[in-house]
Amino acid sequence: MSAKATVRRNKTAIQTILSGDHRLIVNKVYEKELINQREYNSLKSINREDAEGHVIELVDKIMNKGDDTCGAFLNLLQTDEDIKSTFPQLKDLQLNEALFVPRPVEISPPHNGVESKVLQHDSSQRETMFDDGKGKGAQHVTPRSNGSRSTTNIRTLLDINNELESSEVAALCFLCSDVVSRKHLEEIRQAKDLFSRLSEKGLLENNTFIKELLRTIHREDLIIRLEADRGNLEETDARRVLSNFRIMLYKIYDDMTVDGLESMKLLLMSKLGKRHLDHCKTALDVFAEMEKKELISDTHVDELYDVLLKLDVKLAKTVKHYTMSR
Repeated sequence: MSAKATVRRNKTAIQTILSGDHRLIVNKVYEKELINQREYNSLKSINREDAEGHVIELVDKIMNKGDDTCGAFLNLLQTDEDIKSTFPQLKDLQLNEALFVPRPVEISPPHNGVESKVLQHDSSQRETMFDDGKGKGAQHVTPRSNGSRSTTNIRTLLDINNELESSEVAALCFLCSDVVSRKHLEEIRQAKDLFSRLSEKGLLENNTFIKELLRTIHREDLIIRLEADRGNLEETDARRVLSNFRIMLYKIYDDMTVDGLESMKLLLMSKLGKRHLDHCKTALDVFAEMEKKELISDTHVDELYDVLLKLDVKLAKTVKHYTMSR
């Protein structure tokens, strides 16, 4: 049984048990980076008396993030000492079959006489994963995934890193805001640093997510490089991770003129403040500030729609289309 199915099967019991101390579980889930800052702030804003409401919303967010996040959530419920002592009733639930650990990673067969490097989940190893490898031949990371094999050519990722402009890297970081914490994204200056973070989330096991990112920022030329990588002999079916919400915001940024950006900043001045807006160089920066202030979210885009309606009907229609397709 998948982790998500296990959470769904035990959903009511989990919510009832965790409602006994909703602050503890929300904080623990945030510490483990299973929810981002915006989601954490959203949960905290729920009526303080509605303890069950906090937990219901939390579990729904976890389930919406897919099987990997559900697996990490179940691990947390079963292994964290504070949680086990606070919620002893959890041991009566049938969660053990879904105890997931990071999937093992093996060294792929020698390529041109050189062994590939192992993809480590330890953040201290991120830099070694993307050494330039000059004179060492192409390097591959080969994870096990449900019996099928799929390889990531690190040399190709380094080539992609060298082709991306700083503005494109910033756009990729924005698009990954739902899968990488804001704190970590703020540290990223090059695409290879983002790739390292994505590897920790298991998103380099398949090229589908990277292709989706590159397609969104109109770098089909780099997708061709990925597809030409002979190391990628097979790609498994990957779940979609990049959210329609992020894609919608990127499209607005992509279509917005310089004058439109300045007008949008003026319209939002009273809600975001001049000091914050002065640091916003692109529409993506403005959207990030709106998220921090909880003016927009994947379920709440009315504020954005109203602002864009005053600027450009075409941009407002992009928001309208998103709300109708949810």
